[in-house]
Amino acid sequence: MSIRTPSYRLHKTSGRAVVTIDGREIYLGKYGSAESRERYGRLIAENASGITVQSKKQSSGLTVNELTLAFMRHADQHYRKNGEVTSEIDCLKMATRSLVKLYGFTVADEFGPLALKAVREEMIDAKWVRYSINKAIDRIRGIFRWAVENELVSAVTLQRLTAVAPLLAGRSKAKDNPARQPATKEQIEAVRPLVSPLVRDMIDVQRLTGSRAGELLSLTPSKIDTTGEVWLFNVEGHKTEHHGHSRIIAIGPKAQAILKRRMAGLSPTASSKSEETHTRWP
Repeated sequence: MSIRTPSYRLHKTSGRAVVTIDGREIYLGKYGSAESRERYGRLIAENASGITVQSKKQSSGLTVNELTLAFMRHADQHYRKNGEVTSEIDCLKMATRSLVKLYGFTVADEFGPLALKAVREEMIDAKWVRYSINKAIDRIRGIFRWAVENELVSAVTLQRLTAVAPLLAGRSKAKDNPARQPATKEQIEAVRPLVSPLVRDMIDVQRLTGSRAGELLSLTPSKIDTTGEVWLFNVEGHKTEHHGHSRIIAIGPKAQAILKRRMAGLSPTASSKSEETHTRWP
């Protein structure tokens, strides 16, 4: 009875060559490269000779550089809204800058809590604020979580990284910016005479409805339900829409009066993208 030789295969998620020996997937490098072919031949020969391949973790492990590249390819397709990449891509690039600088050539399964804390320390030295550092560390853990989901690294690796606690206020060298505060009524009233009537109306509607500036700019007559005493604006493309959440903004009589004046003479519906642009109330 002949023994089947393990095949040289493409791992589509990472773009690397892989071979399965004794139930263990071993990554060989870039698919189709001379290096991966050479490593594949060596492993097959060693396995046929009875040499235990499982002990050679260092020679076949996915590096942090390779993992980061594979994840960013995934992120480029995942973090999109209306066909455009979101700001999360830039946040991920910032979060991984110190990671690949310090540990790019480290085997991903050997990246542990102390290494993650070293990445964090570099962010502190670069004068990042504490909140941004904690978010960046969470993003790095998210990369490893995705890697576990796609069987690129061991679940134990991710479990170890979760042991790193977030930086607490006043208990680290990381600085904190003052908390953001809403503009006071006095500050708003001081600005109103200095802006155009259009901007003044937008300020007033935003205060009356609690809407975000971007939501207000996307408002068109076709998006408003005017059947009740209180109008309803169903916001499309808001930041939690991909979680299945809806966002509806209530528009009361005072805000309605401003919108009626701004939308006077505009078509209640928009039949094309061009017309949609011209029927926005501002």
